[in-house]
Amino acid sequence: MPNVPYLKMSAVADGAGGLSLFLLNRDLTQEMEVNLEARSFGRLTPGEAMEVRHDDLRATNTKDAAERVKPAPLQGVSVNGGHIRATLKPASWNVIHLSAN
Repeated sequence: MPNVPYLKMSAVADGAGGLSLFLLNRDLTQEMEVNLEARSFGRLTPGEAMEVRHDDLRATNTKDAAERVKPAPLQGVSVNGGHIRATLKPASWNVIHLSAN
């Protein structure tokens, strides 16, 4: 895929000063380390962080295997001041909720 960015991301601020990040790693073979700055949000604390992925990109849920592809905790999310760091697995959709302190 020439000229197609591997990272797709959206950020949504909530009324309480928190932030939700929606991140898609389109690289099919490599993890991606994501480093973001969110200093204008004040102090943020990691809340729920989830990923959806499967080693088999053609895997689907069926009646007999309803849990084959499902959300799992996203490990390794860190926040230090306004700096947010996460590692995204290949071909994964991820959501990170950060709460205001």
